[in-house]
Amino acid sequence: MIVGIIVAAGKSERMGADIDKVFLSLGTKPVLAYSLLAFEQCPLIDGVILVVRKDRLDSARGLVQMLFRSPESDCRGRLATGLGDERIGRTRR
Repeated sequence: MIVGIIVAAGKSERMGADIDKVFLSLGTKPVLAYSLLAFEQCPLIDGVILVVRKDRLDSARGLVQMLFRSPESDCRGRLATGLGDERIGRTRR
């Protein structure tokens, strides 16, 4: 099993924005969406672990649900914080 890990747990303090840069829009999508979609579309990847700060868990969950809400999507992975993780999709197999 090959699993991709996206570490998006930074605070973006040096940037000085009110929101973490991974949730800022770049074109039509949040920055984090591009990484999630790249892993999701790679046939070699069996799952994804998205690591976020606990206070951004709801934002990350919402983004994942927005990106993969269609019945055809195959979102598979885990959403992890420093205090544990939760499953956010079904496995490919």
